[in-house]
This record gives sequence, C-alpha cells and structure tokens, in this order.
Amino acid sequence: MYINSFRLCICLFLFFACTSQEHDNGSGKDSAEPKIENIVIDSAINDSIDNILANASFMYSIYENETRSKMLGNKLNQKPDDINTRFSYARELLNNGDTQEAISQIEAILNLIPSLKNVNDQSKMFHEFLGVCYLRIGEQKNCQENHNDSSCIIPIDVKGIHNYKYGSQKAIEIYSRLLKIFPNDNQSRWLLNIAYMTLGKYPEDVPKAYLIPLSINKSDWAMNNVSTRLGIDGFGLSGGVIADDFDNDGFIDIVTSTWGTEGQMFYYKNDGKGNFTNVTKSSGLSSVKGGLNLIQTDYNNDGYLDIYILRSGWMPERNWGIMPNSLLKNNGDETFTDVTIEVGLYSVTPSQSASWFDFDNDGDLDLFVANETNSQREKFPCELFENDNYTFKNVAANYGLNKVGYFKGVTTSDLNNDGWFDIYLSNLKGDNMYFESEVFNGKLLTFNEKAKYAGVTYPISSFPCWTFDANNDGHEDIYVASFDGTAFKDQSG
Repeated sequence: MYINSFRLCICLFLFFACTSQEHDNGSGKDSAEPKIENIVIDSAINDSIDNILANASFMYSIYENETRSKMLGNKLNQKPDDINTRFSYARELLNNGDTQEAISQIEAILNLIPSLKNVNDQSKMFHEFLGVCYLRIGEQKNCQENHNDSSCIIPIDVKGIHNYKYGSQKAIEIYSRLLKIFPNDNQSRWLLNIAYMTLGKYPEDVPKAYLIPLSINKSDWAMNNVSTRLGIDGFGLSGGVIADDFDNDGFIDIVTSTWGTEGQMFYYKNDGKGNFTNVTKSSGLSSVKGGLNLIQTDYNNDGYLDIYILRSGWMPERNWGIMPNSLLKNNGDETFTDVTIEVGLYSVTPSQSASWFDFDNDGDLDLFVANETNSQREKFPCELFENDNYTFKNVAANYGLNKVGYFKGVTTSDLNNDGWFDIYLSNLKGDNMYFESEVFNGKLLTFNEKAKYAGVTYPISSFPCWTFDANNDGHEDIYVASFDGTAFKDQSG
C-alpha cells in the first residue's frame, strides 16, 4: 500500500486549515481605530521570543504549516516522483489554506498512479482528502471571503447557504463515490450531509441510505451570532478570550488572542451603548505575541485587571519553538505593559492552563502553571510562583508540586473547607492529581497528593477541569472532561 505511514480521516468541518491573519470585513460600528504609532510593549520579551523562533526547527512543529509547506515544496522539487513527500506537501498546503494547490498535488499523485483514481482500500485516503479540500474551498469562498453572522454555523440556516456552490458540489460527488464502495463510512456520510446542507438541499436531496436526521430549526432560546455587526469577528487560529471590565467603567470589554508564530492580541472596548471599539493599538497590545489561552488577574492589587498569556501548549520540545508565557500589567489608563521579566515570571515552558490563587493566604495572588511534558527527551515540571510584594519566585519544589505530566487543566479551590486552597490537575496521559493543603498552626506546610484516596484519578485522557458547587450543598465539586486522542489522527493534517 502506498504511503502506509499516513492515516487520513476527516473531523467534522475543517477547522484545521485556517490561516492566522486577522479578518477585516469592514462591518461593525466603531470597529475601526484611529491611526496612531504602535506602542512597543516590552522589547526584552519580544527580543526573547524572536530569538526563540529564529532558532526553532519548524519542520518538527506540526502547527507551522506555512513554513513546513515551503520546506516540503523544496524537497519535492528535488524528488518530484516521491509520492510520500508529495502527499505530505499536500497536507501542509491544505492546513495552511492553500487549498487549490493541495488539490493539484493530489491530482498529480492520481496521474502518477492511475490505479488510485478508482475508489478502493488503497486509494480511499486520497479521495477523502479531495473531499475535504473541496469542502474547504466552499468554506473559504463563503464563510471567510463573504462572511456573515450565519456563516458555517451548524445547522446552516438560509443566510448561511453558500453562494459559491462549486466546492460543496464537488464534495458531494466525491463522498457519493466513497459511500458506494464504503457504505458504512460514517465520516463520509456525515460530511455528505453537511455538503448538502451548505447548498440548502438538506434533507430532501440527501440519498435516504445516507441521510443523518438533524433538527435544522432553531429553538426559541437559540442565541444569534452578532459578532459581525459589532466588529468583533476576528479571524485567526485557536486562542483565548476574556470578557471582563478592563477599564473599570462598568462595562464588559473583550480581549482575544490567537496562537502560533504570527499570533496576535486584540482588545475591543465596550462603549456602553451596545458597540465595541478596537483599541488594540492604543492599548499597546498590537506589539504582543498572542497565545493559546488567556487568564485575567489582579496580581498587584491595584484594582485593575491584568492579563496572563499562555502560549505553547501541545509543543513537546523546545525545538518546536516553545515561547515564554507573559504577564501584561494593566496601567490603569487603558494601556498594558509586559512585566514578565521584571516580576520574575519568565519561563520557557509549554503550557495552556494556569490558575491564580492565594495559596499561602497572605492577601495577594500567586500563580500555578500546569506545564506539559509529552516527550522523553525534555521534562517540564509544574511551577508555583509565590507572589512576594508583586514579584515572583518558583517555589513548587518546596511544596511537592513540581510534578511532571501532560497536564492540560488546573483548577484551584478549597475542596475540604479548611480555609486553604487545594489543587486539581487533569492529565492527558496518566492519572489526574489532587493536592490537598497540609496546614499546622495556621501555617502551610506542604501539599499532599490524594487523588486515589478521593477517587478523582479519572477520567482517562483528561482535559478541561473546574470546580464549583454543583448541588449547592456548601462543598466544591470537580468537573473534568476527557479528550478523544484519536482527534490527532482524525483531521486533515
């Protein structure tokens, strides 16, 4: 079998091939910002990140599709008959949004090996790939280039029906051929239904044998997407979002981020009249590298919310381009300053989850960072940064918290009602962990791991977690969700 090292399956509706450029559709009242000079938020942290990225080996980093596609393109030029390289090149092109060129590469493979043009066990992966490509073209032409409030929201309503129909029409042809040979292929069946839905032909035109019944009528309580009208429909990769009052005017503002080497931050100020203004440049955030997650805090007790950026989750080794997290100080005048190095929080570790809490009950917020270890070559223990007069020191080892694991979530709460915080960690590869504070004569001594005793080591492959009093009995409960690891395989790239 050709390319037996690859397995191609397609997950839902192709959110893996987005580019990281900001989408400006010109809509949204007061979304434009006055032209002013960029504020350099902190040259030291930016220089550090630039140096890290300059020395990274992006061929190892599966998320840097633009760089990887260029490298594979150069490799293919040297060996144009190498099918494995051509297929890898097509995958990177698709994930980078160069969809038409990805199609050309797959068609070149089919021409090089004509037997693959017929759908069979050997060729199935190539036809699945083409189906995704054509769905992706429909998404790019309609949901991105001609975006509206209903674009690509399932179930697709009248406003979301594609005007540019070629992509979905081709996808229907491909998935119909696949299902004739593989009638139990639920993945192709699902995407066939979605393709018909984008054309406004669901359910009536879907072959009965392949129809997946869905309720396509919105309920009375359905929420409408108004981001386009408000000018806050930023376009980018995965990232974080905070909805909170950053300028203390009583109205909820929005701060977002996108990750990757070109990730950005965006700050939308609520004017109190139902509109938002993009104040990213004037706040200094245009100079800040984005991240995968954001957490608000008031680390210095000045009454203004600061921002902590977590940047490099999912990256197992430094050669992937692991970047430091950042603490942005709110200056109280609608600007921010990166104080990461100044306050002692500089650390180059992969993480996407952290928690601000007063672990030592001294009246200021400390920081626990749940780092990720997913490699035998490099270990990244968790960090506990103690806040001492608004500067920080990692004291995780002092309290038995410098644990190593593939930690994707952390939540802190007083789980045993003793007046002191406890810590719960979700682990993607291993048992979850629960650390209970041990206190003597009003002084914190250490944290003891009690997950097995408390019965909270599960579920397997855990991801998000939080604590709340679910049944109002006065005791904090733990919610933790699992993550289907096959999602790493069931995607276009």
